Order: sequence, then structure tokens, then C-alpha cells
Amino acid sequence: MRAFNIIEHPTLGGEPASRKDYFTAIGLASAVATIATTVVALHVNGTPIAAVLDSFVHSHY
Repeated sequence: MRAFNIIEHPTLGGEPASRKDYFTAIGLASAVATIATTVVALHVNGTPIAAVLDSFVHSHY
């Protein structure tokens, strides 16, 4: 029994998406969500994003 029964949309055509494709999409969505929440948290705290990037560059190079 499969945990997820994923039904492909008939208009997409081609081969059905593999499990690797779904994990790649989930991983990408997770990375985008992490970056977005970090940017929102910095904005709420009043910290400029440029200042964070600048301090990162100075500490690593």
C-alpha cells in the first residue's frame, strides 16, 4: 500500500513524475519558505537585509 496515491494531471502529458521529482520539488519549496521566513523576520525586527549580507561577507572573506 502506498502512503501517497499521487494522480497525474492528464493535460501534463509525458511520463509520470518519479518520487525523486516530488522530493526535489518539496526540497525546493522548503528552501524558498525558509528564505522567505528569514527575510520577513529580519524585516519585522528592523534589520536591513543588506546589513546581514554585508556582515556575512566580512566574516567569511
